[in-house]
Amino acid sequence: MHKTHLTKPDGRSLWLYAHRPIPDGLIAPSPNAQPVTPSSHLRWHPLRGEWVAYASHRQNRTFLPPPEWNPLAVMTDPAVPTELPPGPWEVAVFENLFPTLSGQAVPQLPPGSPPAEAAPPAGPAPPPIAAAEYDPNTGTYVGPDGQIYTQANLARGAAEEQTWQTMLLPPMGN
Repeated sequence: MHKTHLTKPDGRSLWLYAHRPIPDGLIAPSPNAQPVTPSSHLRWHPLRGEWVAYASHRQNRTFLPPPEWNPLAVMTDPAVPTELPPGPWEVAVFENLFPTLSGQAVPQLPPGSPPAEAAPPAGPAPPPIAAAEYDPNTGTYVGPDGQIYTQANLARGAAEEQTWQTMLLPPMGN
């Protein structure tokens, strides 16, 4: 498995994976040239007894774009940049342009203490996007080890909760 790390013009990371070597010189596109500056924060909800995330910057996120403006399509026209560069890669993982949560722990209040009004936003989150070549007709996909796996119970009727790890990573012990 070959891996390449690129940095997008807005500062986010892009990782490309392929079975064959990935050529040098690929440029990571981005539909947004400005640096990503999430304005999210956490507020303590006294009735629920938990922190609640507020992310006003997500109000301007992409929603149901027409096919010619699909941000997840491979870029074909530099005048209309997308999230993905053209090239012989097979899997792309990139940081969310509109993140709500971060990789840092939620602040915990000690028992009996008065609730805090708000908590500062935390740092960058790990990439929440994973992709695999998946055939919905057969339920097969290529795992990170290059093997073909079958996922028969993606969500409904599954014995246990399904996550991206359980759907994309090979079963343990095989």
